Amino acid sequence: MATIPVVDFKPIFQLGETEVDGDIWKNIGHQIVEALHSFGFVYLDNHGIDLNQIKNAFSASRTFFEQGAEEKLRYKYEDKSPKGYHGQGYRDRSCGSIFEVRESFDWTGRMKKHGNDQLNFFEELQNLQEKCKPLAKAIFKLIGIGLKLDDDNYFLQRSQWLCNPDVPSFKTFRSLYYPAIPEDVEIPQGEFRVKEHSDFDFLTFLFQDSIGGLEIKTSNGKWIPATPIPNAVIINIGDLLEAWTGGYFPATKHRVLIPESEIKKRIARQSIAYFLHPDSNTIVEPLQSPVIGAYSFQRFKAFEHTKSKLATVNSY
Repeated sequence: MATIPVVDFKPIFQLGETEVDGDIWKNIGHQIVEALHSFGFVYLDNHGIDLNQIKNAFSASRTFFEQGAEEKLRYKYEDKSPKGYHGQGYRDRSCGSIFEVRESFDWTGRMKKHGNDQLNFFEELQNLQEKCKPLAKAIFKLIGIGLKLDDDNYFLQRSQWLCNPDVPSFKTFRSLYYPAIPEDVEIPQGEFRVKEHSDFDFLTFLFQDSIGGLEIKTSNGKWIPATPIPNAVIINIGDLLEAWTGGYFPATKHRVLIPESEIKKRIARQSIAYFLHPDSNTIVEPLQSPVIGAYSFQRFKAFEHTKSKLATVNSY
């Protein structure tokens, strides 16, 4: 069975954010681009984000979501804004499954401090979001290197929000919580928590808990597990980057099944996702790259559809 590649990021992490070793960056860039081209997904190990910071963010999130509804609704999202708490049913789709139930907390810009943050929820998630930015900068540059673009910093230059939070972008940081399924509810085999879909962004960073269930659909139509690897982060391609690269990077379909461990233990599931976008004023046009080269740019025409999907982010 095919497996999602794992790239050891330690050589880049050890160099530091401002140091560049051409051979190391080329090697890691090639590995990442090959993995994303083949699967649309890649695990990054030794990514440099403090593991305690990740654990703290998960712990604070669980404490927040396990509060009573009245307390959580104090932070309910406002109309025409994705920011804030979304209760059960908000993100559920007409998929025919009663198990696609989840809660989330989203924000798209700088997180405002709340005076009543006794749970350290906002502080911990804000800290994790900030710790993701050096990794995002490195990945954006490595993709440019791996694609052999004329300018390695092509994607970085179109992501000024990484250095200036006042630059508009559709980026969204999201903490997700899937409540435990009650003991008296029978769970048929093969039921899912999240139906098949692709992300609409540029890239997604995904932090999983240990429960599992995430699967991706390979190019031959087979589903393979994206089993949680302790301390690793998953990166996957979104519709925007698929269109930007003329289909060279696939926005791979994925879903979340209910694993045996969850059925047996009836436990809640968590994940934290960072949906990355370029600056909102970015003009997306077919990339010129010797790596993409022979690929047809017919997929780029689908960007009009992608753009309409992106527009909904600012209004739901």
